[in-house]
Amino acid sequence: KDSPKILIPFIILTLMEILALIFIFLIPYIPLRQVLGPLIRAFWGESFLHYPANFLLLPKLATFNRIALYIIFNLLFTAVALEIIRDTYHKKQIKIGEYFLLAIKNYLSILTLGLITTLSFYLLYKLAILSLMKYFIATHKESAVDTQFIALCLNLIFGVILQSAFIYALPGLILAQERLSCAISQSFLLFKKTFVTTLMLVGLPMLAYLPVITLNYNAAFLIQNGFPEIVLMVLFLGIILNSLLISPLITVSTTFLYLKAHHE
Repeated sequence: KDSPKILIPFIILTLMEILALIFIFLIPYIPLRQVLGPLIRAFWGESFLHYPANFLLLPKLATFNRIALYIIFNLLFTAVALEIIRDTYHKKQIKIGEYFLLAIKNYLSILTLGLITTLSFYLLYKLAILSLMKYFIATHKESAVDTQFIALCLNLIFGVILQSAFIYALPGLILAQERLSCAISQSFLLFKKTFVTTLMLVGLPMLAYLPVITLNYNAAFLIQNGFPEIVLMVLFLGIILNSLLISPLITVSTTFLYLKAHHE
């Protein structure tokens, strides 16, 4: 409310993600089909280049989009938002241009942090899925298990836990000018100290994204019981909800907690 400029980095990210979604939506059409069509055929098959099967693949491609944007751009613009939040917190003048220069100066560390976070989530998620599947197979319960529902739950749980564990690393890197290894370790320590509070600040906003995740996991159901284009509409809704509501809310609240904890 005091500083709408906080939303500027998130608005930019929203526009970037919308453009990326439009790009992957247009892959089955010329001229993108001539360039990227062979990749779709190689990994998923010819059918996903045709209507309506292309909409079945759209959520998966959108996930790859989101991961790439998170690693390359998301943390960079979030770093800018952190500077705006800090100066708003201390009632100082906002200098967005300077914040962008500082973020770019630290881009290598920011990029590395994004890679570490993403790889940690992927490895933990895959390990949990494989362990559960081996257990169900060993106990002959696999036929009675909804693997898609389990994957959905694990995705949300690990997403909340890992984001909470790493959430203070970027403020440490940008606001306290710590080295990456120190920023990550200090993030873990602050997460441990504020375990319940941080889980609530991260987890409660992310619950608002649960319906979008559920709909994306059930794209086939949406297509069969509605119309294929509804998948694209859900993805657009997810971008707006995540980038303009959930991400700003989590970033602002956890940054205030970080600043209070460090008395900055």
